[in-house]
Amino acid sequence: MPASRLKLAPTAEDLVRGFERIRAAMELPAGFPQEVVDAAEEAATRDPQDRDEHEPRPEIEFVTIDPPGSKDLDQAFHAERDGQGFLIHYAIADPGWFISPGDPIDLDSRRRGQTLYAPDARIRLYPPVLSEGVASLLEGRVRPAMLWEMTLDDGGELRTTNVSRTLVTSREQMTYEDAQREIDSASPRGSLELLSVIGRLRQERELERGGIHIELPEQEVSGPAGNYALSFRGPLPVEEWNAQISLLTGMAAARLMLDGGAGLLRTMPPPEEDSLVALRRAATTLRLEWPDAITHGEFLHRLDPSDSRHAAVMNIAMRLFRGAGYVVLDGHPPKETTHSGIAAPYAHVTAPLRRLADRFANEVALSLCRGDAPPSWVNEALPEMPEIMKDSHRRNGELERRVVDLVEAAILEPQVGREFEGVVVEAGEKSGSVQLVDLAVVGHCKCTNLDLGTRVRVRVKEAEAEASRLEFELVDARTTAPDHDQARG
Repeated sequence: MPASRLKLAPTAEDLVRGFERIRAAMELPAGFPQEVVDAAEEAATRDPQDRDEHEPRPEIEFVTIDPPGSKDLDQAFHAERDGQGFLIHYAIADPGWFISPGDPIDLDSRRRGQTLYAPDARIRLYPPVLSEGVASLLEGRVRPAMLWEMTLDDGGELRTTNVSRTLVTSREQMTYEDAQREIDSASPRGSLELLSVIGRLRQERELERGGIHIELPEQEVSGPAGNYALSFRGPLPVEEWNAQISLLTGMAAARLMLDGGAGLLRTMPPPEEDSLVALRRAATTLRLEWPDAITHGEFLHRLDPSDSRHAAVMNIAMRLFRGAGYVVLDGHPPKETTHSGIAAPYAHVTAPLRRLADRFANEVALSLCRGDAPPSWVNEALPEMPEIMKDSHRRNGELERRVVDLVEAAILEPQVGREFEGVVVEAGEKSGSVQLVDLAVVGHCKCTNLDLGTRVRVRVKEAEAEASRLEFELVDARTTAPDHDQARG
């Protein structure tokens, strides 16, 4: 996949005005009501060390691993050997300790659902004095946390789980690049070395379960003011290993909730048959080997997103991720308890500073580990969570799509009439999409008679940044994929 970064012809101010138009059209809040700000500032003065609810755990050498510049740090990691297996300490931020049920912060967060990110600003779930201050697991600061202690066997399978309220201190805030460099060095520290070991084991277990893992690079708008750019960004290995720890914690939470008959699961139904048929048809069309003996998850695991044919199939595979939602456990077994992408029951608990449901799910897990019923205020809130989160996920997807559409159009607005090389990544009955080879841009194009993965030459037919409109027209097409694009066996 191209990783190009193109300096935009429009000024940063033009783009920022475009981002502002998008937020205004979506009626996204620009800040917080004064009563929420006042409540957050008052809550930030409370010191969790003044109460006995949190057990201090200063001996655990936590690190955080996040994108550069992150301030809302939800998770801190530590691992050590435990006999033939492993012991993981996973500290999750505890904003709930600062928030009282029904207070202005709580009520406002239920209207927001989650933090939304734009290139120039973020629409936070909680005021920054909490989410980027006293509740964030910042380096060198004593912070309240939900501590998940999980033991694994030597194959990486979960054995035991315990959750407790603790006080923790992160020893270092690392970027993914920092962590990857240390893991690749001759002598990485114990926790980071074990992160790679455990992460790989969990990837193997995921494959055995039939989980679906797609490493399709994300189309990302990034850069400092004055130099916004659009690029494709593929994950570093450490990001995948770190994500496996989060997935493990979510699976541990779901197990607690199913055993206790209370909680909030994140579910997704199995892929629809027509989606699987379309996926296999695309693989056949692009001459990718898919033995009958392996599952779609195993097939997707073998694909390489740098190969244009593979990338086209991976785009089709994204249709398998449909119907995700939340299910409340209230003592009665629900029809659906599994997330098919993970191939196991799963719950959201690892991002409470950025996702509302996680705050309530952590309280459930804590209560169940103590042998108690969840607090009444949690039980009263849980039935509202599926709809709140559904709406916030919709807003998040819409914001991301509108931002990328705007920047794509801005990149190519001065290039109307110019021709580019591309690859067909979507071919529907009425329209399709082409991914440019040298720019991180995907645009609509009438290519309905072409196969996925076909190399094409397209002309920029229309590009209008203010309307976020971009369309290509087909100039020429190869009938087969390039000879050098070979499928991985």
